[in-house]
Amino acid sequence: MNPTMCLRALNKDVFARLVTAPLSRTSLQQMYAMERQTPASSLMLSLFCRDVTEAPEKEKFLAPMEFLHSELPKRLCQEIKLLNTRLPFEPMDPQVNAKIQNITLDLLEDISALTSLAVPAEPQHLARFASALRVLQSRQLQSLTSLRDCLNHMMSEQKRRCNRDQEFIREQMDHFLTNYLSLNYGTGFLIGQSLHQLDGFQPVINEISPHAAAEQAIERARYWCSQYYCCDSPKVELITKNPDLSVLAADNYLPDSLFQVMKHSISSVIEHSKATGASPRSMPTLQVRITEGKEDVCFRVSDLGGGIPMSKVGNIWSHLNNSLLHPEKIRGLPMTRIISRYFGGDLEIVSMEGHGTESYLYLDKKGNLGECVPMVRTTEREMESLMNKVFPQLPREEAVPVYSNDTPSERVAVTA
Repeated sequence: MNPTMCLRALNKDVFARLVTAPLSRTSLQQMYAMERQTPASSLMLSLFCRDVTEAPEKEKFLAPMEFLHSELPKRLCQEIKLLNTRLPFEPMDPQVNAKIQNITLDLLEDISALTSLAVPAEPQHLARFASALRVLQSRQLQSLTSLRDCLNHMMSEQKRRCNRDQEFIREQMDHFLTNYLSLNYGTGFLIGQSLHQLDGFQPVINEISPHAAAEQAIERARYWCSQYYCCDSPKVELITKNPDLSVLAADNYLPDSLFQVMKHSISSVIEHSKATGASPRSMPTLQVRITEGKEDVCFRVSDLGGGIPMSKVGNIWSHLNNSLLHPEKIRGLPMTRIISRYFGGDLEIVSMEGHGTESYLYLDKKGNLGECVPMVRTTEREMESLMNKVFPQLPREEAVPVYSNDTPSERVAVTA
């Protein structure tokens, strides 16, 4: 990695503090290797939204912006650690290495831009901070596109040069992508939700009706499948004991997630009917049941679409079968499960080959669970390697291992 480019990615004031501070490595680790992230629950975000709605003055929006000012650099540091210490395979192509380094440099620039800005504790600082968020938001898509190209190239390398088992390659890639996309989506959601409110739109987090969301998803999925397969879609029966139930959730999350599940089930029924030569009018009815528990609301989608062979069930969750898109766009079941878990829920699929499939979408009922985002744990050696990669020209000083009170099993190198 070019040291000059890395240092230019930092704000001059931040860089000056880094090179003049007595504990230079401590400052670097605080900025680029923060291990803790503050949970942002749906309930907290909803309270932020209500502040803006009830009092539209920009002063009322300072609380969430202050949260982002302190939180986003931590998230970006996690992405840097993930890219530089947790890639499933070592890139063999110099061009792939260069692309990954460029993604890291972009993240460093974003961290520099955020940390160089004043904390938006005053209205006059809000506009500049919001502009930085818009740049960061647009850069996320570019990073995902570049990373997709890198991973595709790395997969080809492993198959061609290393003769590795294809299933092993897929598992390693999917594990990395699940962590990266979880981090990326969480960052994108926090930015998008805040900018959405700052632009004067209605709150993103609201009390919504699961029954209404299911009806909307069913209608969309049936229409989509009828257009795609050029035939009538099977009927769907919606069952719920409490149609008036409401839960706290992001507006588009639940309808979009249910749409993905419904589209998968309806497609299975249509394809199974065509494969068996059954009449389109005799396609079995699907069933959607909504149940309310003490902790969660569950949607069960049952179909008689022939099921999935046990050996193929794992492919449902593979990101390699789906496009890497913008984190705010839900596409496919793998990303739907990531987003469900981010909001404290989950998505599971149970299939019986020769019969059908049941999908279970869980939604946190109270909305008080902290967001689910991964944190990259690094060893002392990995941390030192990362610091030397980002700032290779800084003098290497003897490091003293210090144990963290929060995570006693981890060591953090602090310059003596």
